[in-house]
Amino acid sequence: MPGDFVIARNPEEGTTLPYLLRIPLGSDGIVLKSKETWPRTGKVYCHRAVGWPREPEIVEQLPVRSCVPLSSVGGSMTSLRHLL
Repeated sequence: MPGDFVIARNPEEGTTLPYLLRIPLGSDGIVLKSKETWPRTGKVYCHRAVGWPREPEIVEQLPVRSCVPLSSVGGSMTSLRHLL
């Protein structure tokens, strides 16, 4: 059973990517910086973040039943399917 899909505010000052997304894939999960919260919009610009903050300001936390990458190109995820 995977962990939760978590959306938090990015504590990085002056960023154009104000959100962090923690996706429950792999042993440590994947953390992405994002322009918008997800899954509210169809496509969201994001890229890999260095890590998850120690005390994140959580925006939303969603239980996940299944989370699998659909494809990856050059080590980056181009598509993700999640079932809430």
